[in-house]
Amino acid sequence: MIQVIYGVQSMDQVVLDTSKALGVRGVRRFFTVTIPSASPYLVTGMRIASAQALILSVVAEIVGGAEGIGRNILLAENAGTSSFPTMYAYILVAGLLGILLTGAFFLLERRLMHWHESQRNIRASGGAVRA
Repeated sequence: MIQVIYGVQSMDQVVLDTSKALGVRGVRRFFTVTIPSASPYLVTGMRIASAQALILSVVAEIVGGAEGIGRNILLAENAGTSSFPTMYAYILVAGLLGILLTGAFFLLERRLMHWHESQRNIRASGGAVRA
């Protein structure tokens, strides 16, 4: 949410003035000017939110006892020292799931935002980010 607010607030003034001069108003302005201008921030917010959702779901499973990785971590921890390797395996699975989610959202961002200058810099340098 904060990323979207920041994206809308940081819209280029030339784009706003141009849309106003062309008579683009209301819903049409929202879909043709505001969303494309704020979309890099929107996609970044989704990537951040996916990581936070994973963390919160694991913690909720630990606290609430719902089925999932968090509950399995808790059960393995409570089973004694012989189950610690299992507990660490579940922790590694949760970490790998986080890496996969972040990677998936990065690829989605790269595919959807191919027109944005930040993605053009990544493509031009062969995947490395330029300063």
